[in-house]
Amino acid sequence: MVIKTIYTMVKQWLSVILILASWGLVQTAYATAWIDFAQTANPVTILSEDANNATVILVKSGTCPKNGYLLVTGGASFHAYPDSTVFNYSLTTDTTAPFAMEFAHAATIRPNFSFNSVGVYDIPFSIQRVDRCTLGQTISYRLVGSVSNGFVGDSAAYSPTLVIQFFDVLI
Repeated sequence: MVIKTIYTMVKQWLSVILILASWGLVQTAYATAWIDFAQTANPVTILSEDANNATVILVKSGTCPKNGYLLVTGGASFHAYPDSTVFNYSLTTDTTAPFAMEFAHAATIRPNFSFNSVGVYDIPFSIQRVDRCTLGQTISYRLVGSVSNGFVGDSAAYSPTLVIQFFDVLI
């Protein structure tokens, strides 16, 4: 009996919503969305200590099918040495080498291992940014990184991924 009552109420509400929609009093949001990505199973060795000339880890471009937003997420597992390596990473739209980090879209990992730590550690990282775009606009994104404290060539980003998602509306 309770289920039949609930069903009848839902049916009545749907009828009211359809009537209001036919009068233009209720609007339905329809979103256009797509997703694309780049990834590699191979580690990318970090060859730079300079944030203004960072190592390119991955590159991916997105073209907007209409006015909207690109949501970009980049990440990997950073191969770190105890008590020494500082890893800087960024999502940049810079298209001219050398590729500088965009500090509004950057972060730093400063591992704090115990004094007696030995070996190498893998530390996952992820970063996101959102950009407005217009119909037909193509934006190229680069996940870039640099290290400090002398571990250039010994540090790497493992299994990096760069994901681009397009949305035409904010809900």
